[in-house]
Formats: sequence, structure tokens, C-alpha cells
Amino acid sequence: METPKNRNDDPSPLPPHPEVASIPSWARQVAVTIQRSGGAVFLLNLSKQGLSHRRIKKMLHGPHPILKQDGPFVRLTPLGERVAKIQAGEADG
Repeated sequence: METPKNRNDDPSPLPPHPEVASIPSWARQVAVTIQRSGGAVFLLNLSKQGLSHRRIKKMLHGPHPILKQDGPFVRLTPLGERVAKIQAGEADG
């Protein structure tokens, strides 16, 4: 009898992505934190956690945006979700 698969138990690791390597480590860690918070956080909370407006703008409008603004929230872009999965895998493994 086959056991049901947990959606987090993906057997195939994500292949390296050239854009992920160029994203600063602090931004990758923010992506993991947002993913663990359900994929969205209040924009103001990023400032309260000590991120400068310059860094927040870089994650929103930089060459590899990992966040998108949705009203008072910021959400992970598909690239941000990928970065968070890769970074979380490195931290857990």
C-alpha cells in the first residue's frame, strides 16, 4: 500500500538557478522567513525587523525581484518562492 505523499517531500531537488546565486544572502533569508509566514507579510513588518528601505526596494524592484507588493502586504514572486525552497533546503540539510 502506497503512503500518501506530503507535498513538502519532493524527491527531486531543485536544479541550480543562475539568478539565485546572484541574490544576496540576507535577501534569501528574508524569502525563507516570508515563506514560513505563509508567503505574505506586512510591508511595515520588514522595516520593523531591521531591513532598510533600500534593501526592501531592491527585493521589490531590483534586477531579480523576489517580492511583489499587494496592498499593505509583500508576497513572494515565483523566483522568491524558488529561492526560499532552495535556501530552506540548505538550512535544513
